Amino acid sequence: MGEQIPTSWKPASAAQTKDAERLGSVMRSALGVTLKEQGTWNDKYRALGGWIRALEDNGALVIQTEKISVEEMRGFSIYAEEFPVIAINGGDFVRGKIFSLLHEYAHLALRQSGLCDQDTTDRKQTPEDQLEVFCNYAAAAALMPAESLLSEPTVWAVPDQHENWDNLTLEALSRKYGASEESVLRRLLTLNKTTLSYYQRRRREFLALYERERIQQKEQQKDKPGGPGYYRVRVRNLGKGYVRLVSHAYAHDAIDTLEAASYLGVKVQHLKKIADEAFGRAG
Repeated sequence: MGEQIPTSWKPASAAQTKDAERLGSVMRSALGVTLKEQGTWNDKYRALGGWIRALEDNGALVIQTEKISVEEMRGFSIYAEEFPVIAINGGDFVRGKIFSLLHEYAHLALRQSGLCDQDTTDRKQTPEDQLEVFCNYAAAAALMPAESLLSEPTVWAVPDQHENWDNLTLEALSRKYGASEESVLRRLLTLNKTTLSYYQRRRREFLALYERERIQQKEQQKDKPGGPGYYRVRVRNLGKGYVRLVSHAYAHDAIDTLEAASYLGVKVQHLKKIADEAFGRAG
């Protein structure tokens, strides 16, 4: 169609950086996400949608997988100069998806693909593990900028290496920044506001809680008839950015009907409804 492909997701200064805090700041700046805008994402679903939209608006494609366990895969990324891809596990918790999204974006900002195991708490021996730790730090820095988090009244008021973070404080910070409570506490550890031993003890509690919630969520889904509609799930999995791109090309006669249906993996009669869902026109 002769249109300019956006590549602003690709910060020029990020490729060789060795400073995770700087990379996180550069990533956030490249996407144009301000703290003011992030503050309007007042629930986890809006926060996830906001970060996805920021990546898509700047030229990255975001897809979600289904029927893959979180233990097997939380996310992966495919680097390309134009339209790189980030995949996140559709079965993950929403705040887990947000962190995975930014973790994978860190890989792309470093000009590489990744199939990621973010649980590197107890092993940092190999270069691959060290890279995963680095991308975790960068994702946390993008999601929870140090200056902002340290200026929170509930944070600056407590001494360094604090070992009594109450659940209400962690929950409030979790809601504000769109991170899990464990990720908030891990970020506080990086900023010297708690200790490693305290974080490790609380992390075991969080993991046990997440497992109980996951089991409960599965049981609720079994008992709950129906679920998200076909078109919504299809658009979620393919990514709104991709569906909009194909639908736009089809509407402008850059591709024909059969090509559009093939690209979207749907029958011809579904093209309008899937486009309506992607563009927010569904009733």
